Amino acid sequence: MNAVRKRGDAAEAGSSGAQAPPGIDRQPLQAGGWDARLHLRYAASEHAGGSRTIVVKREHDGPLTVQKPLYPEGDRVCHQILLHTAGGLAGGDRLSIDVTVDPAAKALLTTPAATRWYRTLGEPARQSLVIRVGSKATLEWLPLESIVFRGAIARIDTTIDLERDAGLILWDIQCLGRTASGERFDTGSLGVASRLRIGGRLAWIERGSIDGADDLRTAAAGWHGHPVCATLIAASPALDRDLVQALRAIEAPHALAGVTTVDDVLIVRYLGGSIAAARDHLLGAWRILRPTLIGVAPNLPRIWAT
Repeated sequence: MNAVRKRGDAAEAGSSGAQAPPGIDRQPLQAGGWDARLHLRYAASEHAGGSRTIVVKREHDGPLTVQKPLYPEGDRVCHQILLHTAGGLAGGDRLSIDVTVDPAAKALLTTPAATRWYRTLGEPARQSLVIRVGSKATLEWLPLESIVFRGAIARIDTTIDLERDAGLILWDIQCLGRTASGERFDTGSLGVASRLRIGGRLAWIERGSIDGADDLRTAAAGWHGHPVCATLIAASPALDRDLVQALRAIEAPHALAGVTTVDDVLIVRYLGGSIAAARDHLLGAWRILRPTLIGVAPNLPRIWAT
């Protein structure tokens, strides 16, 4: 793969491709694609007015970084916006994100735009996410949707380690094909693997893959003909039956939705035809869960309003 083809795919997506700002290390594009890494660590800093979550480590390599810390809700929750300045992932690209939240800290991470997985010639594009959340700490991982282009080969791997009394709300929204332009995802593949450990014990694991020509695209036991799949994972000792019942009461017009619980893990599923409707469904679940699991009233990240 070469830089010319990557720029061509970005133009096909309706984007000119973002350029790295000054100070960001943009590596030369090799035959294997971009190799970008980001390592973040948050800690609770005590002061006279209470506790403030601060960024104590930010290491990045390649076209992947974060904006400055934001505190729209006060000192307790640190908001940060992840930036992938290459504009999307193509064949051979590798993103590695490592997030640690130390005891008693609270962090929220999101993205300013959809992640685009461009059509692939050769090696798959890969994203690896590793999350660690300490005692009485919380993390909200709320990226905007991933759009998997026709012909893309995408692999997404997520590993989460929580202390027994930690809190987590994490979601993932995937759209197969650029549905706004009528594109069908009839070639390419998407593979997803997720593992969640609580107190060192494996609490939830999921692996799956789907090809463009796979019968699961239309099967009732698969995607049921829908292009958009969304999943929210929440974990906390504070989960209770009332929260589950409130989540199950969220309506999902013209879509399929459900809620499952396994011990201290809750999973919200959504299958439908609209990215916006999927996001609204997960936001409805987040608004219900956040006060109990994070201890803070719902407050949308400001970047979503721009």
